[in-house]
Amino acid sequence: PLALAAGAGAQSRQDIGWVIVGGLIVGTFFTLFVIPTVYALVGGRGRRWQLAEDAARAAGATPKPAPKPAE
Repeated sequence: PLALAAGAGAQSRQDIGWVIVGGLIVGTFFTLFVIPTVYALVGGRGRRWQLAEDAARAAGATPKPAPKPAE
């Protein structure tokens, strides 16, 4: 309703309303798409190493040690 206001002083209320609507849309986009994607990319690194070690053990090979994180 704030973004679609009419009457006296409606222009300033509409501007504030559209800023709020835009912020909610951007925040929702980040929450639903960007943050989970970044988390999967960053957090998935350790899981990939674990999967490679598990596959090597299943094949009977000696797995390479995981690289140590930089300090």
